[in-house]
Amino acid sequence: MAGIEVSDDLLRGLVFPRAIPPTVANAFRVVQFEQNHGFWIEPGVQHFFEQSHTVLGVVVAWPDVVPLANSLYGIAHGLVTAIVVAWVYWRRPNIFPFVRNVFAFGTALSVVTYNLFPVAPPRLMSGLYYDGKPYHFVDTVFVDGGVNLSFDKYAAMPSLHIVWALITGFTLILLARPLLARLIGVAHPILIFVAVIITGNHYISDCLGGAVIVVIAYLLALFVSRWSSVANFGGRKVATDARPAGLRT
Repeated sequence: MAGIEVSDDLLRGLVFPRAIPPTVANAFRVVQFEQNHGFWIEPGVQHFFEQSHTVLGVVVAWPDVVPLANSLYGIAHGLVTAIVVAWVYWRRPNIFPFVRNVFAFGTALSVVTYNLFPVAPPRLMSGLYYDGKPYHFVDTVFVDGGVNLSFDKYAAMPSLHIVWALITGFTLILLARPLLARLIGVAHPILIFVAVIITGNHYISDCLGGAVIVVIAYLLALFVSRWSSVANFGGRKVATDARPAGLRT
């Protein structure tokens, strides 16, 4: 996963930098798609959290939201993924190859997609309109210019954050026994989804694209699992269900 993602970042950051105009044009296409289908709400979401709200008697303001959203985007994205993968390797070694393959396929497909269809994230866009008025997203993560080395700023579609979060969440829901762990599996993708919107790093379409990538990655991992089973038994079909035993119901 790291090799696929970092190698692409290095190539884009140091060797083959992207041409920006096509990424902006694709971003306008994404926004137009959302407007046509009635879910261009990202500006409203960020604007909502910019306002102060009282939750259970506690006033939550924008300065309180930003550090949390940035931590989810920048730290929880990788940290929670690494912890869950390590847990699967340690406690569910028979399932680990399958989970590894889903992550690998998901990451590779994401890299291919955002090289074929590079999209400028909301925070780097200008000329956007919301509710009939010009709107410019607040950049909460890279407000001082971001990381210029080994970072592809124009890789919004699909959201790799959502890809990893969905795989991590489903893995916990399916494999973990404690209720708390399963609840974390449910909450993690939701929190990451909210974070990538609040921080201005992704469109909802990017998140939907990430979900599609996860489905394809899961199917490819099933194919590999089935092919491996057939190969290991001399070509004889030994099971009608190709999923690893721990994932069968």
